Amino acid sequence: MAFYDNGTVAVPALFPSSDRLGPLFPAVPTPTKIDELVVNKLKKLGVVSSELCTDAEFLRRVSLDLTGSLPLPDEILRFLADETADKRSRKIDELLDRPVYSAWWATKLCDYMGNADNQFRGEDLHRISFSAQWYRWVERRVARNARYDEIVAGIILATGRSAPDKTFEQYCAEMTDSVRTADGGDFAKRNTMPWFWARQNVRTPNEMALSFSHAFLGVRLQCAECHKHPFNQWTPHDFEQFTAFFNRVNYDYRDRQDQF
Repeated sequence: MAFYDNGTVAVPALFPSSDRLGPLFPAVPTPTKIDELVVNKLKKLGVVSSELCTDAEFLRRVSLDLTGSLPLPDEILRFLADETADKRSRKIDELLDRPVYSAWWATKLCDYMGNADNQFRGEDLHRISFSAQWYRWVERRVARNARYDEIVAGIILATGRSAPDKTFEQYCAEMTDSVRTADGGDFAKRNTMPWFWARQNVRTPNEMALSFSHAFLGVRLQCAECHKHPFNQWTPHDFEQFTAFFNRVNYDYRDRQDQF
């Protein structure tokens, strides 16, 4: 990595770990584009991929990845007895169609985003679980295979009114319906989910920038908040510019008519 003043250039370098390069690299099947990209990287590193896992190993791994739980004994026996060539791809499709798949991954996404009942500030509706609404909103979109950018946009660009032509009276009726303890409206139907910015640990623009980058970009910016880390490309100047996006972001659950 080379840097001067506020300019930083990262130069990737690959160091082979063996002599299995070029023609010495064994033939590895690449049935998908992802397999092709992975194998091309392994060729440059001289790392030979592992042998194809057994059916029992595959079932255990894919079940844990997609549903967070181990397969049942009867399911294992049926899968091992199946001798069709496409049983692995069919098993993946089957697991993706299970409700536990969307439940498991909605839980993981909510964990990344910081969804928790004790994190909400300014809440006086103690009988309502805002974190449960947050979870149901995310789970609904995972279940219907919504794009990641669509899910993120619905959270970070959340607005009070679900439609621009909605009157204030209609907005009040909609929000009142969403917090009923019984026979309430379906909060997951809302186009947006407004609770991310209501957490206690995202009060200042700096906290918002750190939380946003970690939750949605997978990037930690804590070091750049005060100094230029020698092994990171982000500088304090970069952090200041990124933080500027959040200077005017605010959340207030006490909506007033004169705000509309």
